[in-house]
Amino acid sequence: MLFTSAVAFPIVEMIVRNSLITHEGYYQAGLWQGAIKLSSAYLGFFSMFLGFYFMPLISEQHDKTIIGRLVFKYLAFVMALFVFGGAVLYFGRSYIIPLALSSDFKGLEKLIIYQLSGDFFRISAYVIGYVAVAKAATRLYISAEVFQSVVFLIAVFTLMGMYGGVQSVMLAYMVTYIIYFIVCLLCFRLYLVKAA
Repeated sequence: MLFTSAVAFPIVEMIVRNSLITHEGYYQAGLWQGAIKLSSAYLGFFSMFLGFYFMPLISEQHDKTIIGRLVFKYLAFVMALFVFGGAVLYFGRSYIIPLALSSDFKGLEKLIIYQLSGDFFRISAYVIGYVAVAKAATRLYISAEVFQSVVFLIAVFTLMGMYGGVQSVMLAYMVTYIIYFIVCLLCFRLYLVKAA
């Protein structure tokens, strides 16, 4: 599971970055890399919370009804916390982005909404995904990682053909994680229905 996580997104990131450099130039690729670095900073907090607090709660449970209640409770908590933090970042973006990165990333200010929206759905999907990690569902976890990567690549090259620029990559990121969240939600509902 760790190997797939460590390999899947970095490979996709290299493909997308090289495509951006080739078609749009280094500045556009740099904006996207800046958005990724910003995301990594706050997503790391959520990942630590889910890994060290939420996952042990799920792994000790065997009753799927209780697992369902815990997942939806923490899903609501994570979503609310992210909306609060995301709103602070969005409305303070003209101060936070230059402070966190540099004034060269000013162009990111009008695009950050796509990254934040994608991150909202990504971390929400990860709340559900941690059930697979907690229950050691290796094949499901690997399939989910591959699915995210493939959907993202398809979305990037489709939207790049239509719009071009880093905006298309950020839109693709947002679309990917909306789709991924919906798929995770549907799969989790199936998991709970099988329990009944």
